[in-house]
Amino acid sequence: MHRFFVAAELLTGVGAIHCAPTITLPTKLAHQVRDVLHIGVGEQLILFDNSGDEVVAEGVRGNHTGVEVQPVERRAGKSESPVRIIL
Repeated sequence: MHRFFVAAELLTGVGAIHCAPTITLPTKLAHQVRDVLHIGVGEQLILFDNSGDEVVAEGVRGNHTGVEVQPVERRAGKSESPVRIIL
């Protein structure tokens, strides 16, 4: 599943998934999702911000004007790796 970083304002109010409204992706992200990766209706992707949570969302509408996704699940994000890497 593809993961995308988004502004925190985009995921505000997505706590109650069952009644969450659709999310319209920003223009550049919509282009990447629709035209580059060809993620279509019904396919899932992950949206995350710096809050530590991530939202699994499903594509519901995509056209030349934008892409809309429906939140499916909000869950705790992946934690930082405990492995220390020094370059």
